[in-house]
Amino acid sequence: MPYEEVIIVPFTPGNKERTFRIGTKLGNDHQRRLITLIREFEDVFAWGPEDMPGIDSAVTIRKLYSNPTFSPIKQKKRFFNDEKNTAITEEKPNNKWRMCTNFTNLNKACPKDFYPLPCLGRLVDGSAGHKVFDFMDASWDIIKSV
Repeated sequence: MPYEEVIIVPFTPGNKERTFRIGTKLGNDHQRRLITLIREFEDVFAWGPEDMPGIDSAVTIRKLYSNPTFSPIKQKKRFFNDEKNTAITEEKPNNKWRMCTNFTNLNKACPKDFYPLPCLGRLVDGSAGHKVFDFMDASWDIIKSV
């Protein structure tokens, strides 16, 4: 497994709804200092879209356009052979992980969105003039294209 063991720490002692994880490989002093720092700046963490008032909901909400003439189809469960089963967790020589996905008939059921650029444009415009750009899971390819 590529991840280390973690401990789950609540933001507020006794509140198990809002938690964060810290790696166990950190020393006790580093863990204690990190917990103190994160709890001190708890207000900068967003738990949902309502906690991000400056971000347009059109950026955070993505609609999937589907063709109404296609009804959902429950496909039979497929079993991959052993080679593909191990490939899901197998590390490739270039330190990336191999994953197997089946996209049968996906293009027919979900037509292509021909206008994805307004969302990209909003992200790029929002980062203009800033030295650092960090927005949820925005791809590095978006930033390189600027």
